[in-house]
Amino acid sequence: MKKLYSSIVALMLTISLSIAQPINDQVVIPMGITINSITRMSVVSGGNIEFVFSSLADYTSGITGYASVIQLASSEQITVKLKADGVFLGDATSAILALDKVEFQVNTVTGANITPVPAVAAYVPLTAVDQNIATTAAALVANGTFQIDWQCGVNLLASVAGTAADRYAANIIITAQ
Repeated sequence: MKKLYSSIVALMLTISLSIAQPINDQVVIPMGITINSITRMSVVSGGNIEFVFSSLADYTSGITGYASVIQLASSEQITVKLKADGVFLGDATSAILALDKVEFQVNTVTGANITPVPAVAAYVPLTAVDQNIATTAAALVANGTFQIDWQCGVNLLASVAGTAADRYAANIIITAQ
């Protein structure tokens, strides 16, 4: 009887194990990651430069001391470019003032990963062709700033002496690519 009872228990255990479902369940969580490139540039100060020649010294020595401060943030490596949108056109006389009368240099860089171009500070004439003025050395720049110093009529080649009296205007375009 003991043998029969043992056989029945063994048979029941075998049947129960073959019918039992293992405890294993699985769920799926769909996940996606979207990475957008972000470049933000804003003029912090010096967004409107007005050179006013009102003394003989202005005509003979030129005007310096103007600056534009640009703030830059980017999620990728970029190059900052500057150019004039056409020539300086007189308001009253429609006279044209050559762009090279205004010169600029990139100066005072703060924040990591921004390098001025050229690396050595030197004034260069304004042109209507894109000029590289700064680059980012790495893929991430968080609120770095750089300053563009402006001067007008300072050297002999950029002299405004003999130019018709008028207010001359042009747009300066700064792009980050």
